[in-house]
Amino acid sequence: MKKIHNALRISRFTTSLSHDEININDNIMNLKEAAPFLGKSVGAVRKMCQRKQIPAHRVHYRWYFLKSELIIWLKNQ
Repeated sequence: MKKIHNALRISRFTTSLSHDEININDNIMNLKEAAPFLGKSVGAVRKMCQRKQIPAHRVHYRWYFLKSELIIWLKNQ
């Protein structure tokens, strides 16, 4: 239930995907999970988030990522 609730909260802040493209079952990753997925350190990913260089969502002072957005972002790099 928590995963679904967080997906709904994050989907409100999503700009790179339309509402129809957001999958409730999309993997939501926190900063520590996204860093190895991207092949970068936690600090490097945090700085990228702060500089808005990567698709990320801030909810209650924490960074969250939708896996589908990161995959699209990686393909466009």
